[in-house]
Amino acid sequence: ESLRSEVLKLAHDADPRVRFQVALSLAPMHGRAEVDALKHIAISGAEDIWTRRAVALSVADTAVDLLRAILTDSAWLADGMSEGEKQLVVELTELAAKTANVQQQLEMASVLGQLQPSEQVERLQQVALAALYRRAALGRALSGLPEDDPTRVAIRKIFDTAKKLADDSNAEASRRLEAVALLGYVSESWDPESLNRLTRLAIEEPTQAVQLAAIDGLSNHSEIKPWQTLLAKFPSLMPVVRNRVLGAMVRNTKRSALLLDAVESGEILPTEIDRVSADQLRRHSDKTILARANKILPAAVPKDRELVLADYQAVLKLKSDPVRGREVFRKQCVTCHSVAGIGVRVGPNIGDNYAKTEQQLLADIIQPNRAIDNNYRSE
Repeated sequence: ESLRSEVLKLAHDADPRVRFQVALSLAPMHGRAEVDALKHIAISGAEDIWTRRAVALSVADTAVDLLRAILTDSAWLADGMSEGEKQLVVELTELAAKTANVQQQLEMASVLGQLQPSEQVERLQQVALAALYRRAALGRALSGLPEDDPTRVAIRKIFDTAKKLADDSNAEASRRLEAVALLGYVSESWDPESLNRLTRLAIEEPTQAVQLAAIDGLSNHSEIKPWQTLLAKFPSLMPVVRNRVLGAMVRNTKRSALLLDAVESGEILPTEIDRVSADQLRRHSDKTILARANKILPAAVPKDRELVLADYQAVLKLKSDPVRGREVFRKQCVTCHSVAGIGVRVGPNIGDNYAKTEQQLLADIIQPNRAIDNNYRSE
């Protein structure tokens, strides 16, 4: 114990490597003095991912106490918030929420709600509250509180601030993203317009990152109406936004059925569904969705290409020659692809071929659509 107390003092050492080692050597930390030491290590090294990981390893069952200690440090709150510090708060909140019981979840929400208002505090409240919702059943815990409960009132205010920020086109994009991410967890009972707001942002917002965040927020809800609206506007959406909509739809059985309805009715062409989403539908766990998808959606690889691949299996028995292969690449591929400094990178990156087997390479050459990156697809 005497050695432990001496090592604990080194939490305030000027060398970040010493502080990093202290966090590892004293794990797990339990006492109040250790929580204070870990707070100093965490705040001092917030920009270093390895220090944050060392803190996560050391925090044991005191994550809630450590998070409270950091969030109530007035000097730290007054000093602005870097990206690393934001990540620190998010990671600690998620870590604490994993093991927190209902009372501890409400305690963390209460700590967030009691912080003195400022731009720094508003940002902290939004990213931490979103992390808390992501990892805990906070919505159910809050719904069990009376309408006038201080914690519930405070959380409502945080949501109200996020709504204003999400709708402010002049606000900093990163701040709006944080606000929209939080609004993805607000229930309709708390805010009847929540889904309409997210749907509008997903369709009309000129900043693409905000659009994608709004789609992610909608995917947290079971309501089907927003997805009907998104499908109606699907042809006018940018490819990246389309892929995000499709990705969210195929992860949910009701939304998958709605998507297949749109394909059957001709509202969406089968070729407008990206390969990854189509594959997920064709392998869906729901038998009805599985049968419909395999009937409606075309095969990822046409039968004629399967026959060609079968015919070319014989080449795998031939002796390979990288030098001759390089010359073939120069003649046939360099206008779109670049490997080892040869060619122009216009098409998808194929420089990872060293990790593939000869069988995989042959399949990619004969059936390139099987491996094409979604960002390069345009139907």
